[in-house]
Amino acid sequence: MTAKLKRKKRFLIVSPMFDFGPFLPLNISVISAILEKAGYEIKLFDATFYKMPVRDGWKEASFAIGIFKPVNWMGYGMDKLKKDYIGDFKRLVRSFEPDFIGISIFTTLNEKLALSFIDAIDDDYEGQVIVGGIHCDINLERVKHYKKISAIIAGECENMLEDALDFLAADSNRADLCNVPNLIYRDDAGTWKGPSNMVLSDIEHIPFLNWDYFDERNFYRPFEGKVLRMGHVEMARGCPFRCTYCINERFNKQFSGFWRVKSVARMLKEIRYLNCKYKLEAIKFWDDDFLAMDMEKLKAVTAGVRKMGLKFLCHSRPEHMSLEKVKVLADNGCIQVGVGVESGNPEYRRNVLNRRMTDERIIEAFRNCRKYNIISSAYCMIGMPDETRKDILATARLLREANPHVIVHAIYAPYEGNRLYQYAKSRGYLNGAINYENTAECYLEMPSIPRQEVEKLFRTFIFYSRLEDSYYPLIAQAEQDENIFRRLKVALEDKLSK
Repeated sequence: MTAKLKRKKRFLIVSPMFDFGPFLPLNISVISAILEKAGYEIKLFDATFYKMPVRDGWKEASFAIGIFKPVNWMGYGMDKLKKDYIGDFKRLVRSFEPDFIGISIFTTLNEKLALSFIDAIDDDYEGQVIVGGIHCDINLERVKHYKKISAIIAGECENMLEDALDFLAADSNRADLCNVPNLIYRDDAGTWKGPSNMVLSDIEHIPFLNWDYFDERNFYRPFEGKVLRMGHVEMARGCPFRCTYCINERFNKQFSGFWRVKSVARMLKEIRYLNCKYKLEAIKFWDDDFLAMDMEKLKAVTAGVRKMGLKFLCHSRPEHMSLEKVKVLADNGCIQVGVGVESGNPEYRRNVLNRRMTDERIIEAFRNCRKYNIISSAYCMIGMPDETRKDILATARLLREANPHVIVHAIYAPYEGNRLYQYAKSRGYLNGAINYENTAECYLEMPSIPRQEVEKLFRTFIFYSRLEDSYYPLIAQAEQDENIFRRLKVALEDKLSK
C-alpha cells in the first residue's frame, strides 16, 4: 500500500494595501522568496484591485487640486475593480487551507483593513495567523489585543522567518520559540512572550525579490502622465538621519548600524535578474536617501543600471544633491528624484524637525536637477505642531524659489512612534479621533492656527507656491470662494503649460 504523500506547507500572504495604486511592496516580495526557498506553497491575497468602501481623501484631493497629472489607464485594466474583498478572502482561505496566514500592516493607514481580514477568518480555522510590519513595531501593545493572531513579528524578518515558522508549526517544540529573535508569540497559557532579542537582517545575503505572485497590473506606475512598467528595489535600508517625524529615528536609537548599504555587485545582480525575468522599463530605488552613498558606489551602481537599458527614479535629501552627484544621476538615466523639504522656516526645520539644511542648499538641489533635466518632486507638510500661517507661507515661498517640477504637499498626519507625535500629544493637540484614511484633514487642535484654516491652505497651497506674492490676496479669497479657486486653477495651469 502506497503511503500518502505529505503535502507542502501552505502560506497565505495578505497585503491590505489601501488605495495606494499599483505597487510591488518590498516586504512581501522578499517574504515570498524566503517562503518559496523553504518549500512552501504560496498564495497572495492583494487588496490593491478591490473597490473599497472608503478611499484616501488626500489622494482624491491631490488630483482635484492639480498635484498629480491625470493618467490614461486605458488598456491596463485599472478600471476592473472587484468588490467583495471579504467574501473572496474567506473563499480563498477555505479552498487553500493554509497552515499560516501572514498579514503585513505597513502603517496605521492599513490597520483598519487588516483587522477586517483578521475578523473574517473563521473561528474554526486550524492554522496560525501572524502579523508583521512597521505598524506592529510602533503599536505593539495595541496589536497584542488583536483577536485570532498567534504571533507577531517585530522588526525585520528575513533572518528568522523560516525558523519561526518551523517552531510555530511544531507544537512539541514550542518552547524553542523563546530563542527566535524578533518574534512575539503566545505560550500555552495564551500569554504573550518575547522577543528574546532584536536583530537586523543581513540585506547583502537575503534572497532576490520575488514578484511572481502579484497581479500583472502591479508593475505599471504613473509617471508624468504616462505609464511605465516599473519594479521597486532597495540599495540601502534605513536612514543615517534622525528627523523627529520619522520612524527611522526610533530605529537608529534602537540599533547601531541600522543604515545598511548593499554592495554594487549584489545590487546589480539582483536588478539584472529582475529585468530579465519581468521585462522592465524602469526601476525605483526605495532608499530613504539614495545619494547618501559615496560617489564611487553611486557611479558604479547607476552606470550598471544604464547598461541594462533601464531608467530609474530615487529619493534623496538636499544636502546630498551636489552638482557632481546630480550629474552622475543624469548621465546614467535617472528620470526623477523625490526630495524632502518639509518646511520653509529654517528655525522650525532645525529646532523642531531636526533637519539642518539651509534654504540655499534646498534651492541649489532643485536647480541642479533643472540644469541636468531631471524631474524633481518636492515633498512638504503643513499644519505641523505649533506651525503658523506665516510658516506655511514661508514653505510656499521657498518652493516657488526652488522651482521643483512637482510639489507634493500634505497635512501633517500624527503617526505614532516618533518625537514629533509625542510632542503634539504632550501639548494636548491630539484630542479627537484620527482618521488615517483621510489625511486631507487636520487632526491637531493647536493655538497657532485653526485646523479649518490648515485644510483651506491645503487646497490653495499649490497656488501660493507657484504664483507671485501679488496673487496672495486673491488666493486668500480663494480659500473661501470656490469660483475664485477655479479661476486660479485655470490661471496656474496656463502658467505651468508655458
